[in-house]
Amino acid sequence: MLKLLIKKQLSEIFRQYFYDFKKNKPRKKSGVVLMFVLFAFVMLLVSGAVMGVMAYYLSEIAVAGYGWFYWAIMGLIGVVLGVIGSVFNTYSGLYLAKDNDLLISMPIPPRTIVAARTAGVYIMGLIYSAAVTVPAAIVYLIRVPFSVKALVGSLLMILVVSVIDLILSCLLGWVVAKLSVRLKSRVFFKVFISIAFIVLYYIVYFKAFDAVKNLLANIAVYGDAVKGHAYPVYLFGAVGTGDARAILIFSAVLIALTVITYFVLSKTFIKIATSGGESPAASKDTAAVKTAGGSKQGGVFGALVSKEFSRLKSSSTYLLNCALGALLLPALGIFVIIKGADLLGLMGPYLAGFSGWQTVIVCSFVCFGAMMIMISAPSVPLEGKTIWVLRSLPVEPKTVLFAKLASHLIVAVPAVLICSVCCIVAVKPSVTDAVFIILIPLAYSVMNGALGLVLGVRNPNLNWTQEIVPIKQSMSMLALTFIGMGAVGAFAGLFFLFGKGAPYVYLTCALALFAAVSALCIAYLSKGGARRFAKL
Repeated sequence: MLKLLIKKQLSEIFRQYFYDFKKNKPRKKSGVVLMFVLFAFVMLLVSGAVMGVMAYYLSEIAVAGYGWFYWAIMGLIGVVLGVIGSVFNTYSGLYLAKDNDLLISMPIPPRTIVAARTAGVYIMGLIYSAAVTVPAAIVYLIRVPFSVKALVGSLLMILVVSVIDLILSCLLGWVVAKLSVRLKSRVFFKVFISIAFIVLYYIVYFKAFDAVKNLLANIAVYGDAVKGHAYPVYLFGAVGTGDARAILIFSAVLIALTVITYFVLSKTFIKIATSGGESPAASKDTAAVKTAGGSKQGGVFGALVSKEFSRLKSSSTYLLNCALGALLLPALGIFVIIKGADLLGLMGPYLAGFSGWQTVIVCSFVCFGAMMIMISAPSVPLEGKTIWVLRSLPVEPKTVLFAKLASHLIVAVPAVLICSVCCIVAVKPSVTDAVFIILIPLAYSVMNGALGLVLGVRNPNLNWTQEIVPIKQSMSMLALTFIGMGAVGAFAGLFFLFGKGAPYVYLTCALALFAAVSALCIAYLSKGGARRFAKL
């Protein structure tokens, strides 16, 4: 049974890689291999470009004879990223999975369900931590004299960091679950904790360069201090160098902690999993009933929009991954008021020959923040197997789709306007430039929402058991992310190639293009998209 549940868990995580939802059939083996190759390429590209450079910079520590210190730093970075990336996945995947009630009602021991769920947590944590530890291992083996001991230590370090991520993610997910059961506003509590994690991460990130520079200048002093006053950290780093004593001690400790974690989760799983109120499916059914009833007073369209916001407010995963940009944009606007003049002043000497460059940079900045609001893209897949409830209501399919788009715009437009106005206050552009700073990000935001909804309608995964699948692991979200980033990059890059001589002509063309794509997407949703939605 355990093997079957683990296979089911892994198939859900990587469902998009094995099944083509557009064609509604399993992918061919060549297609599966291609999907995993593309995934590995993207991960290696991102981790190699960022973490590889950091590892190479820090490898001076290993070259100086402090290999354990190098591995302690890179290992701790891997632990932090792994925990941030999977702690709330642990909570939603372990305690809020849609099939929990079904599994608990079957003659399956809770420990078996927990073991299968934690296997999925381990895989997700391994993906995040490997983005740090794999480049670190490659750089370490290149920079220090190669030996079997160094190779074994590097491979074991990848494993050790992933197990530490599993333990911490499970325990923190358990703490979040225990606290959320006692709180009325569980969603906003989880959002608050997640934002605190993100803020802490970026504070550490921006301070990291100065810290590393100081560390490299005083390796011996800091190395001896850590070894003398934080011996467990020394043992942790020594695992990466292949130290047999450190490997034995750390292995014994990790095995013990893993057993304790598994015991705690097994004993408390049923109580927490059954105390969370309605299941996701039940919540959606209730929302749909309220929609039908509310349509008599507030109108059908208003009731559908209200339903979309009810789902958004009830899911921390949805809020954090698809609406965080609505909080980020006002914060970016305030940052521009404080530091914008200084940053543009630094760019000025390099871009002085490009008339209108400030307006293009500011518009690109706001559009990049708007790109992080992706509420519409997973809104159709999130209906899941209860999508029949919506389709059974006396409502036209295009009305349902436009309600989903409206909920996206209600969140995105105010945030974009606030950021644009802050940029105008900071930059003090001409009236014409100010108009473009407002209109171009708004047009981009409408395009982003409409295009996300089109992708969601055309590539819906309705057979999920964890809401994180359509929100973070769907092809529509991945495609929208790359298209959004490409559009922002092309808008800025093409200006410096073709638009420097006539900035207002270029800005007008860009505005018209964003508006045209938005109009095409909306036209598709009203006809072809509506027909496709009606058949789901």
